[in-house]
Amino acid sequence: LQAWNNEYLWEETVEETVTISSLAAQIDAAVEAGDLTPATLPLLRWAMYRPLAALCAATPPAMAVFVFRAGDTVYVDGKRYSWEEWKKIRDNYQPQQATPATPADIASTTPSTSFAATQEPRAASCITSIYYDEFPSEDERFQCSAGLGALTREEILRRGWKVDLIEKIPTTPGQPAQSPRGLPIFLYKLVISR
Repeated sequence: LQAWNNEYLWEETVEETVTISSLAAQIDAAVEAGDLTPATLPLLRWAMYRPLAALCAATPPAMAVFVFRAGDTVYVDGKRYSWEEWKKIRDNYQPQQATPATPADIASTTPSTSFAATQEPRAASCITSIYYDEFPSEDERFQCSAGLGALTREEILRRGWKVDLIEKIPTTPGQPAQSPRGLPIFLYKLVISR
């Protein structure tokens, strides 16, 4: 579902946060009852606001052993063995178990009314303040949403953002539609995410 939908990246209102928190209780009750049918719609709504992985925080991870052999040296989950040592222990090898999730780990992935307030923004949009007939220069500042302020493209990238989309916004009626060079002019909008 979330491979095609990224709505959970956008800002949410306090009302939406409260609604999503109440959906978590419905989903948990359906999971405990072993019947997800009544949780279908709440689960779809949840997925619009939160990563689905947050619902599975208490599930133990699957275990696998990574074995790599180079000549007479064998690397198993990052540990080095000789081929002879590995042949002796491989049938009884016990992979290191992942540490079980603590209540604090689970609580950190469980939705709460303060979820949006405790998380840094994961998406924002930035727009030029004037119209251009070509993409703005490196030193042009974009006015960004999500409390980011005015940033250059370099500052946006340095802060760990990536540009997902560049949109050209045409002039509104009544404004000049061309630059002095005779080219059409646009505002440039960047959609960014982490």
